[in-house]
Amino acid sequence: MQSIGKRLREGLQGLVRAMVVQFRTHPRLLRALEHFLQHHSHAEFKEHALGLIAGNYERIAGVLLLFPDRIMRADPRQAALFAVLSAVTVIQAQTLENDSVWEKVAPMDDKELEREVTDLIVAYLTRSPAAQRTKTTA
Repeated sequence: MQSIGKRLREGLQGLVRAMVVQFRTHPRLLRALEHFLQHHSHAEFKEHALGLIAGNYERIAGVLLLFPDRIMRADPRQAALFAVLSAVTVIQAQTLENDSVWEKVAPMDDKELEREVTDLIVAYLTRSPAAQRTKTTA
């Protein structure tokens, strides 16, 4: 079981690193796409772009589902998608937003960001909600 957990963490580190690199390598393109999707009404393009993005997130979540014994959530697929969306949200806020409150509250370099986001995802996926409730009520 320990080696499966180690492989999950290592796999996640690689995925998170790739996401950080993507956001750092193409910030203007990603900002422009985000702006276009939020502010333009070209429905066909918007639907197509969102479909591609969602498909990419689903494929990343599919990698997490290679470790079903480590995901302690009632719905592993939903948990994997939530973990990916959470990671992307944190990475996007930290890397793309120029006046991010993240820089004021929790400044970190890319290595720290990768480590923290990986820890966040591992903790979420591998901790059962029942254990969390028990600790909270204790």
